[in-house]
Amino acid sequence: MNKFISSSIMSGKLENITGLNTSPLVNHFCLNICGIRNICYSQNMLKTFRKSSNPSFKLNGKNLSQKLLTVEEIQSIKFPRNTVRFNAHGELLNYTHLLNLVRIAKYYEDTAKYKSNFPLKVFTLWTKRNELIQLLEDNIKASKVKMPSNMYFIYSSMYIDNRTNKNTLSKLFNKVFTVYNSKYALSKNIKINCTGKKCVECMLCYTDNKVTYINEVEKKQQPVFIKTKEERSTKKHSLSNYNLIGVK
Repeated sequence: MNKFISSSIMSGKLENITGLNTSPLVNHFCLNICGIRNICYSQNMLKTFRKSSNPSFKLNGKNLSQKLLTVEEIQSIKFPRNTVRFNAHGELLNYTHLLNLVRIAKYYEDTAKYKSNFPLKVFTLWTKRNELIQLLEDNIKASKVKMPSNMYFIYSSMYIDNRTNKNTLSKLFNKVFTVYNSKYALSKNIKINCTGKKCVECMLCYTDNKVTYINEVEKKQQPVFIKTKEERSTKKHSLSNYNLIGVK
């Protein structure tokens, strides 16, 4: 069993969404290529007050990127919510990592078809690595990979205030997510459709709809809370019972 792949129960903006995260601190793309690497709050958090999360995120990345998971290993990953976000922290490490995420979603799609009491979970992947998604698209066309219908792909624009044209990306991408400085967005009359709502109240990124571009105004670091084991077993809670973690 691959007991080292662990999900995170999210709260705050990501309340009622499960996250499957990896560490940006050991990811070559995050450290050397990502256009926001110098202002990445995920990296800053994992170097400072959220150091305790880094070991489990590193292990997730190691186990997701080194080999294809067995069915038993996929089954061992717990997703307590029916909406799952891949890469709330971190980025794709390689193609094997991507294939494992696709295979996780496909397992849940296939199992829900023949088990009536098995919930169909929805998975959405945020990534800046178009080249890996393009490789996946090519392999799907060549019938080497089966694409699950319960997985969505969001391209995260490389730079702030610089939206990537969806037509330049792999056709697998459902949407493009871009962050804007508030003054820039106002000066360019950019429609902001990712506001202060919780994701489960909006679901633009987790459903099939006609919206192509998701735009959010740059904010100061907003904490999201991951519930401790003790918190999950009781209805009473306070902020002191949570582990702070940021969202991308």
